[in-house]
Amino acid sequence: MTSSAQKNIFYMNGQVKVKGPALDLSLTFEGNNITIDVTELDPIALKIVVQSASKRIMLEKLANLLKGFRKTLFVSLKGEIAFVIGHGAKPSLLSRVGLFPGIEVKSIKTSAKLIRGSYNEF
Repeated sequence: MTSSAQKNIFYMNGQVKVKGPALDLSLTFEGNNITIDVTELDPIALKIVVQSASKRIMLEKLANLLKGFRKTLFVSLKGEIAFVIGHGAKPSLLSRVGLFPGIEVKSIKTSAKLIRGSYNEF
């Protein structure tokens, strides 16, 4: 399989909604863009999230993988974009050398709410 064929293997359009007792989210696929919109998240569910160092490594690997496939991931909280990861991300200098390599932080306030789980204040 050629490199360009591999990059087009994940071309999708559609939407999936996930509803559960601790999490409600919507996944939307539009060409090379993927959007994850978190509409409900139980703060207790955040206790299962991996530790900070592991998160950074995981996010950096995800950003590089998405760049390789020329995909962009938008992560939002109740419709407000918090992060852009992958091909379309334009990380600031702080993001590149700081906590979020390869990730564009669109809204510090929304990002903090999503990470802390205090989405009810939104």
